[in-house]
Amino acid sequence: MSRRQLRPYQVEDREKILRALRQRRHPLYVLPTGGGKTTTFVEVAEIVSGAGWPTLILTHRWELLSQASQTLHRLRLPHGLIYPGRMLAQEDVYVASIDTLASRLDNYAPFLTKIRLVIVDEAHHAVCSKYMRVFEALDRALRLGVTATPFRADGTGLSLVFDTAIVGPSMSWLTEQGYLVPVDINAPPLHLDLRSVRISCGDYSTSELERILNNPEVTEPAVQQYARLASGRPAIFFCVSRAHCAHVAEQLTKAGYAAVPVDGKMPDEVRNARLKGLADGSLQALTSCELVSEGTDVPNVEVGVLLRPTKSTGLFQQQGGRFTRPSTGKRRGILIDMVGNTLEHGMLDEELEWSLDGDHEHREVAPVQRCRRCFRVTRIDDSRQHCQECGEAFTARKLAALPAPEDGEVNRRKVIASMSDDQLKTGGYGTLMRLARSVEDLERIARAKNYHRGWVHHKAKEKGLAA
Repeated sequence: MSRRQLRPYQVEDREKILRALRQRRHPLYVLPTGGGKTTTFVEVAEIVSGAGWPTLILTHRWELLSQASQTLHRLRLPHGLIYPGRMLAQEDVYVASIDTLASRLDNYAPFLTKIRLVIVDEAHHAVCSKYMRVFEALDRALRLGVTATPFRADGTGLSLVFDTAIVGPSMSWLTEQGYLVPVDINAPPLHLDLRSVRISCGDYSTSELERILNNPEVTEPAVQQYARLASGRPAIFFCVSRAHCAHVAEQLTKAGYAAVPVDGKMPDEVRNARLKGLADGSLQALTSCELVSEGTDVPNVEVGVLLRPTKSTGLFQQQGGRFTRPSTGKRRGILIDMVGNTLEHGMLDEELEWSLDGDHEHREVAPVQRCRRCFRVTRIDDSRQHCQECGEAFTARKLAALPAPEDGEVNRRKVIASMSDDQLKTGGYGTLMRLARSVEDLERIARAKNYHRGWVHHKAKEKGLAA
């Protein structure tokens, strides 16, 4: 019997997961960041292990393993930890790092054959080769994946690992019910030119991003926007690299804020002390590199500052979701998007189409609008004529207000040329492709959306346009 107080939707989702496991399925459980995935899968682990099924929880980073273990302790579920140098104790539930198992697969093979259920945290990583090697050794185990973002930047589907999806409530529903707090988004225009940045594994090359982002021309406006919108409130700045983290922390310190960098390579005790400092108020800001995008739970943090452009909708939603968790005195989160990720991926609570089989290169998102005075970003709403933050009147901004294709060939040829950069940036991919009538149109779209230079040549050839 459960010792935990579950929300009604968690009870319903738990039963769906158990039903799928009884049917010998490999379910993927999808729930927004902050919705309580860990509590739900711990319930499943307790029930399944209590029925005689040894259970293994897999994480992909040490700090997530440590956090998962802390959650299990808090929820009073005994478990063993698997990491280098630790003897394997006899337990019903284990938590392990995928790197530990993958690098010592022969040593752990006898243990893995006894596991009957493997729970994969942040399961969008589960199609990576090291996971697949471990799954081969777990030849008698069912698989349960949990994630807030069931899609990958490289488009690879998760059906290689999971065969059915169980989708919990949406972020908008959880917010309406008070389980999450709303997040206000501001996106000051920096006009970054990322067209020359190499794409690797579906996302921007971090080394090339660092060259563009790690400079005062980007950092100083970010610090100014933090001071304008949320001065002194607990904040996380998402950076490109360790050097970028150090630079941003230095600029924040010069501006009078208590700020330090955190990254996955620093000693555990240092990293944990800095995370605790943000939680207890002794620090005002952390500058993070590939650390608190996934899994890290610091509910009192109110402000996120995006300084890392990404092609990954999943990464964008993981980062923004850090600020939706409620805490005492926290009514709203604030996201300061300095790099245009919101204009690329839509609002945080955008409900995107996806499937276990993978998705297409370009996914349509609902267009957004940005106030030209205060830079507040909202969904386009025909009934709203003024910015809800500062009262600025909105200008004509929607694709729907532009000449439609049936209005004649002359108008069709002028549509892209008549659009602003913001309209191109936020316009749906399919709509823009239908409206594009020349190489010049494609070049404007590429500049606005930061597509690689080769994209224009490829699309021009596809559409039969002269290069």
